[in-house]
Amino acid sequence: VIEVRCWRSRVGAVALDERSGFYVFEYERAWANTGVELAPTTMPTTGPARPFVFPTLPPDTYRRLPSMVADSLPDDFGNALTTAYLANEGVTPGRITALDRLAYLGTRGIGALEFHPLRGPRTRKATAIELSELVVAARSALSGRTASEDGLTDAISHLIAVGTSAGGARAKAVVALNPETGELRSGQVPADPGFEQWLLKLDGVGADLDLGASGHFGRIEYGYHLMATAAGIEMTECRLLEEGGRAHFMTRRFDRVPGGEKVH
Repeated sequence: VIEVRCWRSRVGAVALDERSGFYVFEYERAWANTGVELAPTTMPTTGPARPFVFPTLPPDTYRRLPSMVADSLPDDFGNALTTAYLANEGVTPGRITALDRLAYLGTRGIGALEFHPLRGPRTRKATAIELSELVVAARSALSGRTASEDGLTDAISHLIAVGTSAGGARAKAVVALNPETGELRSGQVPADPGFEQWLLKLDGVGADLDLGASGHFGRIEYGYHLMATAAGIEMTECRLLEEGGRAHFMTRRFDRVPGGEKVH
């Protein structure tokens, strides 16, 4: 059973229905009484208390989870990190369940939902990030190798500590950026004054384990950002962070407000 929380309050719990093979969610009565709707269309709190299960949703997409909970699942890169982390914990890929992946996310997912008990790494202290080490670790994770095989335990652990569940297949991390000094830290712990919350997409990440040349995806995506803003489309602030011939695309997080409060 995984407990779902939001804004320091218990929302409900999700568990496997062994008869159907699908996961079922039910709201905590105290949360339902608040009137706060997290998924008003598909999973409303109004009406009689009832479990939510969605057997008609595509299992490959929703992993047999209720839609509101499935939205928090890691993307392709996040799944690779989860697999690498759990492999080092002695869990083979074939035994990893959707609940394992939610427990791995814990409090580190995109948005405001949190999952307990925590199973993933816990980052308590903000330390500076070396981008080149993250690129190497990301290439290792995507190749399917474990940290023990590569001798990259520290780098993989650091990458997992800043890894994220944001959508898309590209390797990425949530970071805190000090725009005055250029220092990067993990975005998974409360940021010190002067730091801002950003999403960073790693450039130079491919299938092999060495530092890679730029794939130019960061520059291309930044070009799209410039075209969008020139056309009058409003979007979050973006920038390029250049390092070692690579250009990492960055966009300010939309699910965090100044001070670090989470947005659903």
